[in-house]
Amino acid sequence: MPDLSLSDHVALLDIPWPYIEKEARDRGSYILVLRLAEDRSLDVGRAGRFFFRKGFYLYAGSAMANLTARMGRHVARRKQFHWHIDWLRSVAAVHAVLPIRSSARLECTIAEALREHSAWSIPGFGCTDCGCASHLFGSPDDPLRSARFQRLLLSLRMDGYERATAPHA
Repeated sequence: MPDLSLSDHVALLDIPWPYIEKEARDRGSYILVLRLAEDRSLDVGRAGRFFFRKGFYLYAGSAMANLTARMGRHVARRKQFHWHIDWLRSVAAVHAVLPIRSSARLECTIAEALREHSAWSIPGFGCTDCGCASHLFGSPDDPLRSARFQRLLLSLRMDGYERATAPHA
């Protein structure tokens, strides 16, 4: 109504409660954004020595249980090193941890999307349990200041319902 009063017409909103209950759990994927202040060569456990350029790094990870705890682990400085990212995190500052809550395993989908938004990748990093070329990507510029990256993040977070409910071919 032009005067902002309520109309007599009431529309019912169909809320997909089963989907919401399924997706509201503490699980999914995340993008860890790190900032490396200077070029570094670094031993990464049994994976060997890697060279990291100065800049921002985007790491695609997942936790199909306890997502909040996994993201908190990456922020913590003191920990037993387990994943490739632990070694890089020991010399790089956390810039952001961006959750993407989902019951679907999206880590590799996110990695592929990050590859398209990055200037370089670190081959073989963080992807020993899948067929991806990498789960770590770099950029000289802050991705959080990029409208293109923000659109990607929004798409990853919001398009899950359409992917989950779309008819399969």
